[in-house]
Amino acid sequence: MTLRARLGGKPYEQRYTVQLPARQDEGGAIGTLWARAHIEDLSDRLIVSSQPALVEEITRVALAHRLVSKYTSFVAVEEQVDTGPGKPALVEVPVCTPPGVSYDMTYGAPAGIEMMERISVAPPIFGRDYQDALTMAPGASDVDGNPTIHGSRDTDVVTLVDGVSTPDPVAGKRGAKLNIESATPIPGVTIRIAARRSTYRAGDVIELSVTIENQSGKAVQVPAGLSVAEGNARFRVLDLRGIAAADPVAQRNPARMMTLPPGSRATLNVLLNGSRGYRLVRPGEYRVTLLGAGLGLGDSNTLTLRIRP
Repeated sequence: MTLRARLGGKPYEQRYTVQLPARQDEGGAIGTLWARAHIEDLSDRLIVSSQPALVEEITRVALAHRLVSKYTSFVAVEEQVDTGPGKPALVEVPVCTPPGVSYDMTYGAPAGIEMMERISVAPPIFGRDYQDALTMAPGASDVDGNPTIHGSRDTDVVTLVDGVSTPDPVAGKRGAKLNIESATPIPGVTIRIAARRSTYRAGDVIELSVTIENQSGKAVQVPAGLSVAEGNARFRVLDLRGIAAADPVAQRNPARMMTLPPGSRATLNVLLNGSRGYRLVRPGEYRVTLLGAGLGLGDSNTLTLRIRP
């Protein structure tokens, strides 16, 4: 072995004779120390010259000596069997009831749930009135035909069929003489909306025509008039960012209905904006759709309107 260095500013060289054994268990850390120093040297050379061969060498040395480098990292893999070869045991873990949640309402009525499942298949009531079945649920009571649950106000309870609120527009009672056809869109009855023009200035009154066509083969009940301000015409108004305009009227009121014979159509006019209407004052493009669920109909086509300054 030859050792070359500088001593006192002058070259220095010394030769040594070393007898290395074929194998020695001691000094196992020498290889790791060499690998770290070698990786550091290669990394310094990468600063001057970015060569793929240097990256490959750093990766090879780091993997061979199990070292973390810029291009290698540790991955921990744990293999452990938590359960035996048999079926895992089901363990109930008690948890605290969140604040504001009734334990009886959430956990204490399994019999009522089974009862509601049974009556949903074979309701013990006549016709299509589910009011009696609703009041059979645990914690529910009947107040003048409107259900209350665990002492709530009758106005707190919202009952839906196919996503549509079910108050009787005449009696005001929820679920009384419920007409399923008014809650489910009638096949063959379509709504189409149109505007006189596609571009308006901010502040212009936008009047839409609503054409309802009956191709169902039977007479159906459709709105005789629609009004955003009166709460019986609701639209989905989206700008290009997908942000919906707020409904101008919070309370929904039933529309006056009329009979539309098969094969005929009716055209209604409705103001989209203006007093107690949707606010379309910001310039841009809007997508407008008449929502037909509250009318027992499907949604209309989508109309594109542009508002200029």
